[in-house]
Amino acid sequence: MPIAAVTRLRLRSDAGRLHFFWLTLLSVWQAKRADGNMDSRIRKVSRNEFWTLTVWRDQATLMAFVTNGTHRTAMPKLGKWCDESSSARWELNDLETPSWQGAMLALGRFGRTHRVAAPSSAQSAGLPLGSREAC
Repeated sequence: MPIAAVTRLRLRSDAGRLHFFWLTLLSVWQAKRADGNMDSRIRKVSRNEFWTLTVWRDQATLMAFVTNGTHRTAMPKLGKWCDESSSARWELNDLETPSWQGAMLALGRFGRTHRVAAPSSAQSAGLPLGSREAC
């Protein structure tokens, strides 16, 4: 059964922004070329907020991507660069990529926050949608 994965990141400052963009572009390129990838999208919501949405053939191909290449290199750096970081994974009933609205709903329902060095108050409260839920 296909698996969708969404990630929401909010950069806390401009420090590391160029390195973040470079690793993001390389990670999206890696995902698009990865075995089992059915779709890969990235979205800039504001100056500091970015989302990724990928669809995978199965859990095994998703995990092969997550634990290798540029993506693996980028993950440990996010805790330093972000004040909000969260992700969610869920099974899809069909092969259609969820809309961004659907991904946001899934993140709110299934999401979990990730450890960051300087969390926002929403991140500290465990809100996967971050400051969006705090409003």
